Parts: sequence; structure tokens; C-alpha cells
Amino acid sequence: DLGLAGLEPFGPTEHYTPATLFEKINGRAPAYLEFGFQELTTRSFGIAGQAGQYLDVFVFTMDSPINAFGIFSMERSGSGASLDFAPDGYRSEMGYFFRQGSAYVQVLGSDVSEAVMKPVDEVARVVAAQITSDDSGIQARGKLPARDQIPGSVSFVSQNAYGQAALSKTFEARYTVGDT
Repeated sequence: DLGLAGLEPFGPTEHYTPATLFEKINGRAPAYLEFGFQELTTRSFGIAGQAGQYLDVFVFTMDSPINAFGIFSMERSGSGASLDFAPDGYRSEMGYFFRQGSAYVQVLGSDVSEAVMKPVDEVARVVAAQITSDDSGIQARGKLPARDQIPGSVSFVSQNAYGQAALSKTFEARYTVGDT
């Protein structure tokens, strides 16, 4: 229960396991499984006073914070505003995407209007507050040089980084050097 007024659940909470994830996200399921996917909990809500408008909440529970960061970083958009409530997260035009503990969360609105995005923001904050903050294993990303690092470009590759089987559990980042 999100405990927020003005949201009407469209139906029961849905749960998906590694065996059934493809039913919800089909072609993207193998990437999630590669990062230790455990369970997807999802629910859609109508927004009171906004006929036909809704928001969707997806909480992908992974086996570790580092793997939650991995799937978050793999799907991360190159644009978006940073969040003030989740250090690994951003707001896109129609939703919030963040990693909190071992969860990768998406809260998506049906359109970009303030009437929809305000509840999306509220729900994202409530969901983040309900998930235990845990950065186990992620501290190694701090070993990457900070100088000239492009903000928001750090990612985690669980296996075969750069096509090399010997490179697993690898952090990487993009850098600006001169005009390149």
C-alpha cells in the first residue's frame, strides 16, 4: 500500500518470477536474468480526477545491489534530471528510474502533464523510502578516476565486458578528454 490519496488501483498487484518474467517484459527478460533477477512486483493506478490517466509502478528485485545497479545502468537514458531522493536515479520526460538497495524501480506516467507527473513523483519517493538503502558491492565504482568523467556514465557489466570472458564484474565510465 502506497498510502497516497488520489490513486485508484486498476487491479491486484502482479508478481513475476524468473520463469514468468517474459510474460511482462518479453524481449528484455534475458538482460534482467543476467543481472540476478529475483522478482518483479508491479501495479497500475488510475489518477483521481484525471479520466484515462494512470501510472505504472515496476519494482525489479535483483539478488544484490550491484546487480540492481547493473540493470539500472544498462537501461539508463543518456538524458534526464538527477533525483534528490535516490543517488542512482533520474527523471525522464514520463517517469522516474532509480536503484535503491537491491531493487531497480520504474514509475511511469501515462503522459507528461503536471497532473500525472506530480503523483508519479510522489509515488517514486514513497517507493524509494520503503526500500532499504544498501550499496553493498557498489563502492568499487569510486575507484574510477573522477577527472573528466561524464556524470551519470558509470555502469556495471556482469560478464564479458568488451567481449572478453575474463572481464566480469566490471565498472566502466565514459570520459571527456579535450573535445572528445
